Amino acid sequence: MQPKLSVIIPVRSEQLPSATVIALTQACKDFPLIEVIVVEGNALSKQRNEAVARASAPLIYFIDDDSCLDSASLKEAISYFDNPNIDVVGGPAVTRSDAAFLENCFGEVVSVPLGAWRMRARTTPVGPPRKVNGDELIFCNLMMRKSRFDEVAGMNEERYPGEEIDLIDKLISSGAQIYYNPDMKIARPRRSTLAQFTSQFFTYGHGRGERIFKNFKSKDFIFLLPSLFAAYLILLWFVCNPITILPLLLYSFLCLVNGILIIARTGSVLTGVVSALLFLPLHLSYGIGIVAGMSRSLCLRMNRDISVRSVRIIELAYGKGLSLSDQRE
Repeated sequence: MQPKLSVIIPVRSEQLPSATVIALTQACKDFPLIEVIVVEGNALSKQRNEAVARASAPLIYFIDDDSCLDSASLKEAISYFDNPNIDVVGGPAVTRSDAAFLENCFGEVVSVPLGAWRMRARTTPVGPPRKVNGDELIFCNLMMRKSRFDEVAGMNEERYPGEEIDLIDKLISSGAQIYYNPDMKIARPRRSTLAQFTSQFFTYGHGRGERIFKNFKSKDFIFLLPSLFAAYLILLWFVCNPITILPLLLYSFLCLVNGILIIARTGSVLTGVVSALLFLPLHLSYGIGIVAGMSRSLCLRMNRDISVRSVRIIELAYGKGLSLSDQRE
């Protein structure tokens, strides 16, 4: 019996977290045979390409090794493909229910307009189900037709970060119909320290910056604002007067307003206050990452050591259990 869905999970070590295995087992119990392909390595794009090459189902579902999904979300996703005109669907990766305080703050910061603008839909349900251009989609919760993935020759194995942006751009250029469903949710942890949080957004900015000169559109200008703000703060150090300080006062006001929005949503004053203080490191790390990525795109790329160490196929047959077979490279 051919599986209907192949779940793709790239990992750095052989062991899948037990919470992910349990969540997968529970989520898949209401479905026919679902194939889960776990690929160990140190190059996400190459790992995913290898996994898709082994996939035997017409639908492929990309999640991460910390993504916990449920049966309802899986139903939401699979139902979209009853429409033959839909090629890709994705949903948000919300903060796990047992997250620590700082994790929740990081999640709140990227769930309001000032934190991530339209990309906040990646981390919190936003609006109705709709056709999108890809900015709202996150790769740890993305399902698509395998035929479409093959049609655009998969992922660029030399690209990291920004490999997801590259694939979505190729899919859109090929005419793929891409949708966002706010009810197609998975839960995952956030970064646990400020250093990890800023490093994450530096990486995001770096990936966006590498592609900023490729097919730039007017709507992409918003991604440059954090870099311009960082440059403004440097200038303000040398030229500070009542006029030049106005943008900083406006920014502080926006942080306050969004902090109040977070208080209203969470009911926690402390969460709102801490979150309001996190906007600046978020924007500065992303803005510096953009500049670093732009600089790299103008230089020769360094070859990276990329490899896929193993491919393991786990079959979840009607949720009755796991059978594991190793296929070493």
